[in-house]
Amino acid sequence: MKVALTGYPNSGRSTIFVTLCDSFTETSIDKGRLKVKLGSSKIEDHRVEKIAEIYNSPKITLSEIQFNDFEYAQDTSTESKGLDDQMIAQLKMVDALVFVVRGFIDESIYYRFDTIDPLRDAKSLESDMIITDMASAEKRMSRLEVDLHKGKKDLQAEYDLIFRINDILNDERPLRLEEFTNDEMKTIRGFEFLTLKKGIVLINADDDGNFPGDENEIREWAHDKGLNLLVLRGKLQAELKELDEEDKAAFMEDMGVGEPALVKFIKTLYKAIGIIHFFTAGDTEARSWTLHKGSTAYDAAGVIHTDFQTRFIRAEVMKYDDIVKYGSEKACKEAGVYKSEKREYIVQDGDIIFFRHN
Repeated sequence: MKVALTGYPNSGRSTIFVTLCDSFTETSIDKGRLKVKLGSSKIEDHRVEKIAEIYNSPKITLSEIQFNDFEYAQDTSTESKGLDDQMIAQLKMVDALVFVVRGFIDESIYYRFDTIDPLRDAKSLESDMIITDMASAEKRMSRLEVDLHKGKKDLQAEYDLIFRINDILNDERPLRLEEFTNDEMKTIRGFEFLTLKKGIVLINADDDGNFPGDENEIREWAHDKGLNLLVLRGKLQAELKELDEEDKAAFMEDMGVGEPALVKFIKTLYKAIGIIHFFTAGDTEARSWTLHKGSTAYDAAGVIHTDFQTRFIRAEVMKYDDIVKYGSEKACKEAGVYKSEKREYIVQDGDIIFFRHN
């Protein structure tokens, strides 16, 4: 699962990135014109440890989240202009977007705006995404118009769809709010429209968790745009990472920090984009996997390996709660809770799955 952090310079975006990552590297794209930090973190899930215990699995592999931190163009303009081609190409490859907006006040740190206003910045970042998608839609419409004039009538349905999308974007509505049929999604999936991606508005607050503006108003705006809101004390959480576990616990209690930044982030992200965990287990490894809610057993097989998907026969499924209750796979079979499912089975959070293939 890949997530992109984007935001204006000096929003504290890179501080948030470091706070969320276990490790990271820096690289550049387009001959150094676009700076990118690539990081990752393991997603803790106590259930996989219990599964490993039941199966005597010597190895535990946790799901991983990958973070991309993009340095926004050093543009002092306060108007939304869309994004440059290199950033667009990178953003299209991620599963979710995180708009990091500045909520802390520090006059010693320059900012492109005269005031600190998280809601204004979130609206501006969303507008950049909409403008970028409009440019993509208009470019495709122009090409389709040429082909239609040449008599390629089979492209009329695609033109009508892109025309509708362009109207939606011109009304400043993100595409994630719209309903598209499966066939329509197949048509537009290749465009990787940025406003189709779900995500988070992340306010980087001060050490006390304060920021200008009304949190309820920002949350309502985010909800209306199909986004979730998260408030983090970026600088404070970054300092927490440097402490040992004993000092960290005491400091968190003193500062009223309930959970580490990554835990809060994962909870918000999973809610925003609809992610569940399923598990595989055996005498060599117990492993957690991420999957979009509503996905089938066939989809889950493809997450593990394309061969599992193309040669799929069936999925044998147990619930995590059942294997904890009965204590073993054998006992689950005897209790009748070990099920054989077809490819259309909708995977549930906590499913332990064995894929049978030829």
